[in-house]
Amino acid sequence: MFFYIIVFLISIILSYFSVKIKDKRISMIFKILTILFMTCIAGFRYGIGTDYNKVYEPYFNELSNGLDVARMRKFEIGYVLLNKFVIMLGGSFTWVCIITAFITNYFIYKGLENFKEKCSLPFGILLYMLLYYQKSFNLVRQMISVAIIFYAIKYLLSGDKKKFIIWVLIASLFQRTVLVMIIIPFVQKLYENRKYRFIQIISFVLLTVGILNFSKIGVFVDSMNMEYYSYYFKENESTGITINYFIRILPVIALSVFLFKEILNNKKILLMYNLFLFGAILLLLGYVTSTYGERIAIYFLVYQIVLIPIFIRSILSQKDKFYKYPLILIVIGLNIFLWYNDFIFKGREETVPYVSIFNRIQ
Repeated sequence: MFFYIIVFLISIILSYFSVKIKDKRISMIFKILTILFMTCIAGFRYGIGTDYNKVYEPYFNELSNGLDVARMRKFEIGYVLLNKFVIMLGGSFTWVCIITAFITNYFIYKGLENFKEKCSLPFGILLYMLLYYQKSFNLVRQMISVAIIFYAIKYLLSGDKKKFIIWVLIASLFQRTVLVMIIIPFVQKLYENRKYRFIQIISFVLLTVGILNFSKIGVFVDSMNMEYYSYYFKENESTGITINYFIRILPVIALSVFLFKEILNNKKILLMYNLFLFGAILLLLGYVTSTYGERIAIYFLVYQIVLIPIFIRSILSQKDKFYKYPLILIVIGLNIFLWYNDFIFKGREETVPYVSIFNRIQ
């Protein structure tokens, strides 16, 4: 636990200097140090998640030995080529971990950098590390895609839909489920304009109703002789809606209540906020029906690491508002609680205690 606290503090300090120092060369050095530090800590981890030893490392070893890896052909071409590239250079599986960590951390940093004039980049880094940094190797391919999509939002917000779609396709080279994001440019106008608020609300309601009846959809799909697809609609380790679900979405929702008019009048913020709401609804799947929904939700929920800092800066700018400091403390406290509850108390993702390739038990 204390190891990660130190890692968080160092990352925040490095990222602070990367944006505060005016000299471009020195600022660039701190930017590189921030990304490399986060990358090394994550890349040198060993055995995180069941898939590390049972799927990804064996897959790398099979490729290295020239064995038939037909059982693993479900992997996307980007991840396959990455493994082959490392093997061609004579590297070990650790280098695959380092490179994937670098790609993820690089795009998260660059994505936050796009908003450095509107929010605190170090605060965004903290939120990323509290909520996503310790994800296990089970999600390694998806986290690369999540980071790329997070970075690519800048093209959508600037009106360059073609570039956004290109980045979605690039992200799909590592996790094909990200292709769900291709629909966003085609419905963008409906979710960035306040005059379509009624349509937005109706779509959220319909999606919620659909998710709460997700298993029934699975029965229908099964009746259509599509058993393979119906598997994704069936219950899979669901726990029911718990207080944890509300804690995950409460920070953004609570802040937005005090900034509702500002959000409605800002197309860029409204779009990201609506994407987050889609993620919040999709996250229900992980609690009521299928854990696969939780993974899809991350593509939309990740924008919380920039929305929260933007909202907090906006609230801090308000004068004579007695609630602003208690509200901010509550929001920060909730995110710290999520980190502690998930990664420390429950031991999810198997990242605590920190085990590296240098101190693993043989």
